[in-house]
Amino acid sequence: MRIIRDRDGIVGALDRGDASKLISPNPDAVEAIVFPTNIDQLCEILSGTEYKNNARRISGAQTGLTGGCVPRLGQDRIKEVLIRLDDLLTIPSIPGYETKIAKDIGDGKRRITYATNGEVFILPAGANLHDRTEILAREGRMFPIHPTSQDATVGGTVTTNATGLEGAFGSTRDWTELLGIYSAKGRFA
Repeated sequence: MRIIRDRDGIVGALDRGDASKLISPNPDAVEAIVFPTNIDQLCEILSGTEYKNNARRISGAQTGLTGGCVPRLGQDRIKEVLIRLDDLLTIPSIPGYETKIAKDIGDGKRRITYATNGEVFILPAGANLHDRTEILAREGRMFPIHPTSQDATVGGTVTTNATGLEGAFGSTRDWTELLGIYSAKGRFA
């Protein structure tokens, strides 16, 4: 798991803002930026003691246009821990589904696991839309929703119920059959 704690690293990561072009007005509002790579690490961040006194803001690829992932120091002056899910590229095994590894995706440096039963495909939240398109094409499938940013993550499109520019095929919710939801203690719901 990658963690940025030093002020220069945090300032550098926040200076780019998100697609809304909003920049955090106060980088001191952030205690750390963490990049979990699996569910266990994410659960530790959410329920562990290291950041128990910090607010936590979950973020994906920061392609949204509303500035929702831009940290601000609140009235309570509690520093945030920004949790970036774009490195969350693995899924646990799921009964009834074959887990596969997609190697050489995108830049060739990322290794993504996904599951399928031949009809339904389960992709990790951090996989971006380039990854999704490539994985489904390898399986002879496609996904008709095309949000404006191909850098958006699967988790982000589900969270925002993205439709894309055309909207002719409905929204992401119309094509989502199953969500893997974990409690902070790591229980699958």
